[in-house]
Amino acid sequence: MATTVEELLKQLQSKGSPENIKGMNRFGMATDQRFGVPVPDMRKIAKRVGTDHALAVGLWKTGMQEARIVASVIDVPEEVTEDQMEAWVVEAYWRRFGAPTLSVFDRRLRLFAEFVEQLIIPFQVAVAAEQAQHI
Repeated sequence: MATTVEELLKQLQSKGSPENIKGMNRFGMATDQRFGVPVPDMRKIAKRVGTDHALAVGLWKTGMQEARIVASVIDVPEEVTEDQMEAWVVEAYWRRFGAPTLSVFDRRLRLFAEFVEQLIIPFQVAVAAEQAQHI
């Protein structure tokens, strides 16, 4: 299993193809800083890696689009900061590559939704019940 940014970049590069880059270009995707790796291969690599916030940040900093897609999948939602989210969204937007980046944010938002559902709503219900007793 690859554990460093350099090892992952080598894996991604080995899975890329010029034909895929040509196809991406036809769909208006930015093709510089790409290896041409199919999405299923990126998913397999991400699955082997598991979750790793530091590695995700390192992969993102490379600027390689496939590395950024893998980064968005392996990042740890609880460790993603607002500054990181904002920076990634801005950079992804300008690279015409936003959808995969949303993966980690979606997971973080689901965690927030669970927090609201499991803690905030029961708290509000308890407060309302307490107030109702005093009416």
